[in-house]
Amino acid sequence: MRIIRAICEAYDYTTHTAALRPEGNPTALMANVPVAADCPGEWVRPGWRYAVLLWEDVGALVLCPFDALPIWPPQGHAQTTAYHTLTGVAGALTQFKPDLAVNVSIAVPSFFWVHAVSNYSQAEVRHPHHYVTVHINGAMLLPVSVGDLENTGRTHTHTLAYRTDASYAPGTYTFQLGYTFY
Repeated sequence: MRIIRAICEAYDYTTHTAALRPEGNPTALMANVPVAADCPGEWVRPGWRYAVLLWEDVGALVLCPFDALPIWPPQGHAQTTAYHTLTGVAGALTQFKPDLAVNVSIAVPSFFWVHAVSNYSQAEVRHPHHYVTVHINGAMLLPVSVGDLENTGRTHTHTLAYRTDASYAPGTYTFQLGYTFY
Protein backbone atom coordinates (compact mmCIF):
# COMPACT_ATOMS: atom_id res chain seq x y z
CA MET A 1 0.00 0.00 0.00
CA ARG A 2 1.29 3.47 -0.87
CA ILE A 3 0.12 7.02 -1.44
CA ILE A 4 0.56 8.54 -4.89
CA ARG A 5 -0.34 11.83 -6.53
CA ALA A 6 -2.86 11.86 -9.36
CA ILE A 7 -4.70 14.43 -11.44
CA CYS A 8 -8.47 14.25 -11.70
CA GLU A 9 -9.74 13.82 -15.25
CA ALA A 10 -13.46 13.53 -14.39
CA TYR A 11 -15.76 13.26 -11.40
CA ASP A 12 -19.15 11.56 -11.13
CA TYR A 13 -21.38 13.24 -8.52
CA THR A 14 -23.89 10.39 -8.49
CA THR A 15 -21.39 7.66 -7.55
CA HIS A 16 -18.78 9.88 -5.78
CA THR A 17 -16.04 8.38 -7.97
CA ALA A 18 -13.27 9.93 -10.04
CA ALA A 19 -11.19 9.13 -13.10
CA LEU A 20 -7.54 9.79 -12.27
CA ARG A 21 -4.27 9.98 -14.16
CA PRO A 22 -1.24 9.20 -11.92
CA GLU A 23 1.48 11.86 -12.04
CA GLY A 24 4.48 10.69 -14.02
CA ASN A 25 2.44 8.15 -15.96
CA PRO A 26 0.40 10.09 -18.56
CA THR A 27 -0.79 6.97 -20.41
CA ALA A 28 -2.42 5.32 -17.38
CA LEU A 29 -5.99 6.12 -16.40
CA MET A 30 -7.65 4.82 -13.24
CA ALA A 31 -11.44 4.85 -13.72
CA ASN A 32 -14.22 4.73 -11.11
CA VAL A 33 -11.92 5.35 -8.14
CA PRO A 34 -14.03 5.94 -5.01
CA VAL A 35 -13.57 9.26 -3.22
CA ALA A 36 -13.29 9.20 0.58
CA ALA A 37 -16.57 10.08 2.29
CA ASP A 38 -14.87 12.91 4.22
CA CYS A 39 -13.79 14.57 0.96
CA PRO A 40 -16.81 16.58 -0.27
CA GLY A 41 -17.67 16.32 -3.94
CA GLU A 42 -17.22 20.10 -4.24
CA TRP A 43 -13.48 19.54 -3.72
CA VAL A 44 -13.14 17.07 -6.60
CA ARG A 45 -12.47 19.02 -9.78
CA PRO A 46 -10.92 18.03 -13.10
CA GLY A 47 -7.34 19.28 -13.31
CA TRP A 48 -6.71 19.32 -9.54
CA ARG A 49 -4.09 17.08 -7.91
CA TYR A 50 -5.09 14.53 -5.27
CA ALA A 51 -3.48 12.21 -2.76
CA VAL A 52 -4.57 8.68 -3.63
CA LEU A 53 -4.19 5.60 -1.45
CA LEU A 54 -3.17 2.77 -3.77
CA TRP A 55 -3.32 -0.95 -3.03
CA GLU A 56 -1.42 -2.92 -5.66
CA ASP A 57 -3.77 -5.28 -7.55
CA VAL A 58 -6.69 -4.35 -5.28
CA GLY A 59 -7.81 -0.78 -5.87
CA ALA A 60 -7.45 2.84 -4.90
CA LEU A 61 -9.14 5.52 -2.82
CA VAL A 62 -9.03 9.29 -3.38
CA LEU A 63 -8.15 10.76 0.01
CA CYS A 64 -8.11 14.55 -0.41
CA PRO A 65 -6.72 17.38 -2.53
CA PHE A 66 -2.92 17.30 -2.64
CA ASP A 67 -0.78 20.25 -1.41
CA ALA A 68 -3.56 22.05 0.51
CA LEU A 69 -7.29 22.32 0.59
CA PRO A 70 -8.51 24.30 -2.38
CA ILE A 71 -9.85 27.78 -2.03
CA TRP A 72 -13.61 27.49 -2.15
CA PRO A 73 -14.44 28.39 -5.75
CA PRO A 74 -16.69 31.41 -6.22
CA GLN A 75 -20.21 30.18 -6.77
CA GLY A 76 -22.06 33.48 -6.80
CA HIS A 77 -24.43 34.85 -4.23
CA ALA A 78 -27.92 36.21 -3.79
CA GLN A 79 -29.14 38.72 -1.27
CA THR A 80 -32.12 40.76 -0.21
CA THR A 81 -32.72 43.63 2.18
CA ALA A 82 -35.98 44.73 3.72
CA TYR A 83 -37.17 46.59 6.79
CA HIS A 84 -40.11 45.49 8.91
CA THR A 85 -41.60 46.56 12.18
CA LEU A 86 -42.66 43.39 13.92
CA THR A 87 -45.28 43.13 16.61
CA GLY A 88 -45.27 40.27 19.09
CA VAL A 89 -48.22 37.90 19.01
CA ALA A 90 -49.58 35.48 21.57
CA GLY A 91 -48.04 32.02 21.46
CA ALA A 92 -45.00 30.77 19.58
CA LEU A 93 -45.89 31.90 16.09
CA THR A 94 -43.33 32.30 13.30
CA GLN A 95 -44.00 35.16 10.93
CA PHE A 96 -42.65 35.09 7.38
CA LYS A 97 -42.27 38.16 5.19
CA PRO A 98 -42.47 37.47 1.43
CA ASP A 99 -39.96 40.16 0.51
CA LEU A 100 -37.37 38.56 2.78
CA ALA A 101 -36.98 35.52 0.55
CA VAL A 102 -34.14 34.69 -1.83
CA ASN A 103 -34.31 32.10 -4.61
CA VAL A 104 -31.03 30.41 -5.54
CA SER A 105 -30.58 28.04 -8.50
CA ILE A 106 -27.59 25.71 -8.56
CA ALA A 107 -26.24 23.50 -11.34
CA VAL A 108 -23.97 21.23 -9.24
CA PRO A 109 -24.43 19.78 -5.74
CA SER A 110 -23.61 22.57 -3.28
CA PHE A 111 -23.49 23.53 0.37
CA PHE A 112 -25.00 26.87 1.38
CA TRP A 113 -23.72 29.55 3.75
CA VAL A 114 -26.39 31.98 4.91
CA HIS A 115 -25.72 35.14 6.92
CA ALA A 116 -28.68 36.92 8.50
CA VAL A 117 -28.41 40.32 10.16
CA SER A 118 -31.21 41.95 12.13
CA ASN A 119 -31.83 44.44 14.91
CA TYR A 120 -34.02 43.61 17.86
CA SER A 121 -35.12 45.32 21.04
CA GLN A 122 -34.76 43.59 24.39
CA ALA A 123 -38.14 44.98 25.32
CA GLU A 124 -39.82 42.94 22.58
CA VAL A 125 -38.06 39.58 22.65
CA ARG A 126 -36.76 37.35 25.40
CA HIS A 127 -34.18 35.27 23.56
CA PRO A 128 -32.67 36.37 20.23
CA HIS A 129 -31.69 32.85 19.12
CA HIS A 130 -35.37 32.02 18.84
CA TYR A 131 -36.19 35.34 17.25
CA VAL A 132 -34.64 35.18 13.77
CA THR A 133 -34.65 31.88 11.92
CA VAL A 134 -33.59 30.94 8.39
CA HIS A 135 -35.55 28.35 6.42
CA ILE A 136 -34.59 26.56 3.20
CA ASN A 137 -37.63 25.32 1.29
CA GLY A 138 -39.58 25.49 4.56
CA ALA A 139 -37.08 23.56 6.74
CA MET A 140 -35.38 25.53 9.51
CA LEU A 141 -31.56 25.67 9.60
CA LEU A 142 -29.68 25.76 12.90
CA PRO A 143 -27.11 28.55 13.33
CA VAL A 144 -23.40 27.68 13.47
CA SER A 145 -22.32 31.14 14.62
CA VAL A 146 -24.09 33.85 16.58
CA GLY A 147 -22.97 37.43 17.17
CA ASP A 148 -24.69 40.00 19.38
CA LEU A 149 -23.40 43.56 19.38
CA GLU A 150 -25.03 45.91 21.87
CA ASN A 151 -25.66 49.43 20.69
CA THR A 152 -26.82 52.47 22.60
CA GLY A 153 -29.95 51.78 24.59
CA ARG A 154 -31.80 48.52 24.18
CA THR A 155 -31.31 47.89 20.47
CA HIS A 156 -28.90 45.16 19.39
CA THR A 157 -27.45 44.16 16.04
CA HIS A 158 -27.87 40.42 15.82
CA THR A 159 -25.94 38.37 13.24
CA LEU A 160 -26.42 34.69 12.54
CA ALA A 161 -24.44 32.41 10.23
CA TYR A 162 -25.85 29.15 8.91
CA ARG A 163 -24.26 26.34 6.90
CA THR A 164 -26.20 23.42 5.54
CA ASP A 165 -25.09 20.04 6.94
CA ALA A 166 -25.26 18.31 3.56
CA SER A 167 -24.94 19.36 -0.03
CA TYR A 168 -28.11 19.97 -2.00
CA ALA A 169 -28.81 18.52 -5.45
CA PRO A 170 -29.04 20.82 -8.48
CA GLY A 171 -32.28 22.80 -8.45
CA THR A 172 -33.87 25.99 -7.13
CA TYR A 173 -34.09 26.68 -3.40
CA THR A 174 -35.91 29.38 -1.47
CA PHE A 175 -34.29 30.86 1.63
CA GLN A 176 -36.59 32.80 3.91
CA LEU A 177 -36.23 34.61 7.21
CA GLY A 178 -38.74 33.89 9.93
CA TYR A 179 -39.44 35.82 13.12
CA THR A 180 -40.65 33.89 16.13
CA PHE A 181 -42.12 35.46 19.25
CA TYR A 182 -42.51 33.54 22.51
